[in-house]
Amino acid sequence: QYYTLVKTGGGLVGLGSDKYGQLGAAGRTVGQVACGWTHSLTLEEGVVRAWGRDNYSQLGGGAGDGRPVCEGVTRLAAGSEHSLFITLEGKVLAWGWNEHGNCGRAGEEDVPRPAPVSLPGGVAASSIWAGAAHNFALT
Repeated sequence: QYYTLVKTGGGLVGLGSDKYGQLGAAGRTVGQVACGWTHSLTLEEGVVRAWGRDNYSQLGGGAGDGRPVCEGVTRLAAGSEHSLFITLEGKVLAWGWNEHGNCGRAGEEDVPRPAPVSLPGGVAASSIWAGAAHNFALT
């Protein structure tokens, strides 16, 4: 909250609060960017990188300083305090805050690392979107 990353021809521009280091991706040239409340994700040549706060494991095991979280990714999205992406095979993986099943898991335990989300009939996803505590997948 209170920040954004904007993609420009010269790379990402960060605006607003950097209280948790969520603007650390500023200046990078990326394919995609996604912002949660206090964390940011980028997709650079199939590699997800994360910056910011990790109070609900929303960085997926990353250190919050832009180190890779996962490879072989085509799309990403960030909810308030959870994250998700699509693999080259069309599988959806999610991690972070799971209080309302945000990560596609039963129960309320946070998901510390990217974990598969079960889609009906095992279909592949082509796009994803995240809200504060919910997600959508286009199959």
